[in-house]
Formats: sequence, C-alpha cells, structure tokens
Amino acid sequence: MHTITFTCETITPMFLSGADGTTPELRAPSIKGALRFWWRAMNGHLSLGDLKKQEGEIFGDTDKQSSFAMQVIEPQVLEKLSQVVLPHKERSFSKWAFKPRQLFQVVFRCRNEKTKQLIENLFPLCCILGGFGGRARRGFGSISLKNSHYPNTLTAIKNLLDNIVPNKFVLRTNELVYLATLKNQYPYIESITIGRADAQMLRKIGQVTHDQKQQYGRRYDAIVGSASPRFASPVYVSTIQTPQGVQAIITTLHHASKDAIAPSTSEISRVQNNFKQQIIQ
Repeated sequence: MHTITFTCETITPMFLSGADGTTPELRAPSIKGALRFWWRAMNGHLSLGDLKKQEGEIFGDTDKQSSFAMQVIEPQVLEKLSQVVLPHKERSFSKWAFKPRQLFQVVFRCRNEKTKQLIENLFPLCCILGGFGGRARRGFGSISLKNSHYPNTLTAIKNLLDNIVPNKFVLRTNELVYLATLKNQYPYIESITIGRADAQMLRKIGQVTHDQKQQYGRRYDAIVGSASPRFASPVYVSTIQTPQGVQAIITTLHHASKDAIAPSTSEISRVQNNFKQQIIQ
C-alpha cells in the first residue's frame, strides 16, 4: 500500500452533511464522489466505453474494488455555524455548515504506484476546482491544502492536469482551454479561469447569479443551471486562497442539458461568458 496524507483547510463554509441531509459531517463517500466527478470531467476525449472502463479500474464498479481506500480525520472536532445560503440577500434561510479556517486530513491508501500518482494530482485539482458539499458550484465548501500540493495559479493547475491527461489543455492569456479530440455529451471541462480577489466573494457570486437570472429568466435556467427542473450548473464557481486574497476560479463544463428550450451554441456562449465576466472582473 502507498499512503498519502493531505492536510486540508476550509476556505468558505462547507455544507457537507450526513444521512439526514442537515447535520454537518465529513464523509469520505462524498469526497470520493467529487473525485470521480472531476476525473470524468478531465477526460472528455475518451469514448463513453473507455471512460467507464477506466473509471471502474480506478474507483471500482460492480466487478472490481476501488484501487484506493480513503479516510477523513478530524485532528480536533470542527466547529459549525448557522450559515445563510444566499449571502446576497438580507433575508435568507440558513443551514448548518463547517466554519472556514479549520483543518482536517484526508488519507489515501493506494494499491499501486500508478494510483498513488493519480491521487497526488487529482485530489488537489478536485479541491481547487470544486470543493465539497452543497452549493459547491457557487463558492461554498472550498478547500485549500496546507502543503506544496496546492495549485493556486493557472500554470500550476495545468501542470497537474498534464500529469493526468497529457497535452489536453493549453494556456491562452488568462484561461486554460481544453483541446478535446472527441466531443462527448457529458459535462467535461472546456475552460478554467481565475478572477480577482474579493473580500466578499460569496456575496458577489450570489448577487451575480441573482442578477443574471433576473436578466435572462427561463433562458438562464436552461444555460447556467436551475433547481427546478434540476439542471446542475455547467459553470462551476469555486474559490481559491492566494497571496492576494480569496479569488474566484471558474470552470466551464460542456453544456449537456436536455432542456426543451434547446438554447443554441452561440446563446450558451454569450450568456455564460456574461455570467463569468461579472464574477471575475
């Protein structure tokens, strides 16, 4: 077995809960699910058959065990707070969440060297691109790593991506762009960009989301995501800790909605770019 230990620090309140969906709980299956999601998102060049085959070899399936085991450790009991879910609103409902600036560890035990090398690159990317728990696509549950594994620049992110999917991403000005050779109808990464520092980042993300929804109405739901009908946003807004402060990092996934409105490619690009620019500027 090859053991890797990551020391993690919460950047923003984390809505990661147990079986009741309310009580905050650090759950290894939730973190493993996020790892699986981002691994898929990095492999848009694979056919669905190859994707499922390789995914099963890494994460396990009905025929095979996972190539790694993981454990979440709290060095001390993490504090909770009652956190408003929509920070841009004066009156918003609240949920219990883990407080920011707290440490926990995630320990991986890998069955072989190949899996160890994958986890060394995949877990930091998972932390910086998405975070864990509810509202992770709008800045909550963001995680930094208390060691040299934490990639908080586009160049560092590209280096980790290249270790998983070589030569599939290129850095263009202030954006990482995916050079897919095979377009599949699932949410693979198309681009990654980083915005400016903002001390009220969660409020800003919430306000931009509200304003854009007011502007585009039903079209926004079909393009940038909605709760009803359920369509997980293809624009994933997380936060990262840098020397300049907390900055937004936006990962745009391939739009795979089956909404009856069927927005055009040009409209998807226009609305998503407007949404992203309002956050990163």
